[in-house]
Amino acid sequence: MTGGSFALSRWQDVRTLLERTRGWAALHRPYRPAEGLAVLLLLAAVAFPHEYRPFLPAVLPLALVAPGVSRALTLWLATNALSFLLTPSCTGKVLLLLEGIFPAVGGNLLGSFFREAKTDVCWVLVGFGWPIALLGLAQWWAAKPAPWAWLSAAERWLLPTRITGSFGNPNLFAGFLLVLLPLEAGLLLREERLLRRGLATGSLLLHSLVLALTFSHGAWLAAVGTMVLFSLCLQRLRRRELLTLVALGGVLAPVLLNHPWGGTLSHRLRIYRGALGLFLKYPLGTGAGGFLAYYPHQAGAVVAAHCHNIILQIMVEQGVVGLAVFVYLLLSWFRQGRKLTAPKMAGFLALMGGQLLYGVVDYVWATPLLTALFWLAEGYCFGPGEVTPG
Repeated sequence: MTGGSFALSRWQDVRTLLERTRGWAALHRPYRPAEGLAVLLLLAAVAFPHEYRPFLPAVLPLALVAPGVSRALTLWLATNALSFLLTPSCTGKVLLLLEGIFPAVGGNLLGSFFREAKTDVCWVLVGFGWPIALLGLAQWWAAKPAPWAWLSAAERWLLPTRITGSFGNPNLFAGFLLVLLPLEAGLLLREERLLRRGLATGSLLLHSLVLALTFSHGAWLAAVGTMVLFSLCLQRLRRRELLTLVALGGVLAPVLLNHPWGGTLSHRLRIYRGALGLFLKYPLGTGAGGFLAYYPHQAGAVVAAHCHNIILQIMVEQGVVGLAVFVYLLLSWFRQGRKLTAPKMAGFLALMGGQLLYGVVDYVWATPLLTALFWLAEGYCFGPGEVTPG
């Protein structure tokens, strides 16, 4: 027996063992303890948004009880494998695995798991958002001066602070609050009990207020777009309305971003020019962490930790292949999402769309939690398994 056939035989044995193990787990349906572990994982991820460690011990147990990952994530992981090969340093490879792949896989498995679980993951996420929102209000009350890099010249004399919650950054905090809004709107529509509807309304108002206090103008614009997307999802997504929304965002974004109280457009445009230059220089991508490694050497570079744009970040680090796959996934999600009109599904679809809208002006996957929440929504909407009614 040759080495190749021996390796193939061993791989088939491993696959058979995994299928039998997952078949046993599906037969016994250990959902009660598994749901508790899944909720604890979400709690740890929300409490420590910059940590990838909560996902490391959870991926294998979730893989045994969840129906599996979605086809979109499988394709995205294959694209990341190419990025892994192009990454020049071992540190970059490790960071890609820990901060990119593990949160995405863990989040997607959580999404497909909660499709069949009895626990309503919307209430879990909304409930975890309450203490962080209250922490943001406490920060506003304390009015600790924000770093001057977070404020424009006009804002330095007008704003007492910019709140960050547990994220340490107002824009990332705004990105977290943004994903809660459509879930709360969905709860408001589908809950019949007066107390629960009151809680959903209060949560929506609380998180909207705290989002406003972050003074993240891009998130404000994305919040409006998210709620418009939510209403469109309830009536089936139509191409004309979606294109109108994108066009309106393209007109309003420069106005909000270049407002005298928050003129960040020129700063971002300089980053965008440098990122495009990197893409043209390295069309196959620079690998994970390539932006930080190569961008400072670009002409006219400014201080930046990322591209402040999710499309440009993918172009720089994953090249034309990553860009083509991402566009294909966007079209696939749009085609499949048109059939999902239930309030819960509309909330998760709007979560995905709102995060991508915000990704036009910021890199929303800069923290493991936001990456996991996107792929959780994707796994819930398009993952394998049957959806629990309600």
